Amino acid sequence: MALPHDTYTSRPPSSTPTYGTYLFAYRRSCLDELVHIRRNAVVRSFVDALTRGGPGGTPRPIELHAHDPLRYVGDMLAWLHQAVAGEREFLEALFDYRGENSTNSSRRSVKQAPRSPEGVNENGETADGEVIHIALQSDESAILELLDRVLEGTSRPLKTRVEQVLISQPGAITSYRISNLIQFYSITIGKMLGERAELSKTLNEITEAAFRMFFETLNAQAARLLRFLQTPSPDLSPPPAVKETVLQLKEIMSSYDSSFLTKDDSESTTRPFNDFSTILDAVVDPLIQMCELGAKQLNAFDRAVHMINCMHHVQSALVLYSFTEARARMLETEIETNLDVLVKEQYHTLLRQSGLARVIQALDSKDAETPLSTLPGLDSRTLTQTLSTLDAFLISVSVDSSARLSRLSSPRLARGVNQRAVREFVRAYQRISDAVEDPTAAYEYPATILPRTVEEVERLLE
Repeated sequence: MALPHDTYTSRPPSSTPTYGTYLFAYRRSCLDELVHIRRNAVVRSFVDALTRGGPGGTPRPIELHAHDPLRYVGDMLAWLHQAVAGEREFLEALFDYRGENSTNSSRRSVKQAPRSPEGVNENGETADGEVIHIALQSDESAILELLDRVLEGTSRPLKTRVEQVLISQPGAITSYRISNLIQFYSITIGKMLGERAELSKTLNEITEAAFRMFFETLNAQAARLLRFLQTPSPDLSPPPAVKETVLQLKEIMSSYDSSFLTKDDSESTTRPFNDFSTILDAVVDPLIQMCELGAKQLNAFDRAVHMINCMHHVQSALVLYSFTEARARMLETEIETNLDVLVKEQYHTLLRQSGLARVIQALDSKDAETPLSTLPGLDSRTLTQTLSTLDAFLISVSVDSSARLSRLSSPRLARGVNQRAVREFVRAYQRISDAVEDPTAAYEYPATILPRTVEEVERLLE
């Protein structure tokens, strides 16, 4: 990359350059020679660091750690980061650049210098009294351009070695950590070199390649889950595949949470891999689908228990972090849907066990004009016998309910299902009580038919 042809022109004075800048302005070849020397030195040093190590073998060659992909990639990127900082410091000293606090104009005049070129005196004047003005690029632009040219030679050896690591398929967790690490250095070095620098472009490319390989690993894992379905165990607990995948997801979430990227860094790019929801989609969706397919042959109650156990296991990992909050809420909604199934099933079981199911069915189907006592099986004597078994049911119901819901992995959810089912049952008994005591039901002694008040039933069930 060559400096612009109009970099050095005659322009109005603004400040006095250093001796080095003065020479560069008149001797363009000096910059080219400097770049050539520094580029060769940096590439040679990088290759030596990879293959030979430091003087006397300390530090050891980076490639000795090729068996540890994360450390191997991290050491290479750390070396390059240090090299960029060192080269920038060298160029800033050469240009006498002091950042934003220095006079940083694109126009500089040579009014004096330690030494003047032939035909120009120490005041920057020719024999005819003409003042020579030299306009330079802004120091920052010049430094970035030179840095780009000096460091571009490191791009190829870095890219080759990182691609070799990615091809080895180190696994989802290591692959994600490597991707995160490369992205961090890509953003950090990009700020130092500028996004248009060759090394910055290379880092962006290998960042995308690393995340692409990571998602390919997740997709292959999802395909295996759906190809080799794991049927539920007798206790309806999450299958081993769910537990293993959730452990993996915890490691990935921990890496994301402890990432060196700032919030601004994450939000400053539209890359899809910066949105953690894409990772959750790739991991959680096939996992839940596997659970659904595996539980297809179960009855409605057992299937709901199994799905709740699986989703609750996943959700318990997601609630630990704020960036998974939306997905945790989605799982909560799905869990509630399955809990509704359990409540409904539990309620109907209570009705059957108590003998009240037929009474409720009659209330649901009878018309308003027909007295309840005239319906088959709901005459005063038969209804009294039916309700006489209620006491025995109320004594045993807590044991039966606990046994049925014991396979829910969350005791809190099991208690919630039981409480909701009991409330539904109490409302049903309230409905029967109101119907029996209603004068239109035509029962001669309604008080003798009902063995318990609604309050007593509710208290016993609690």
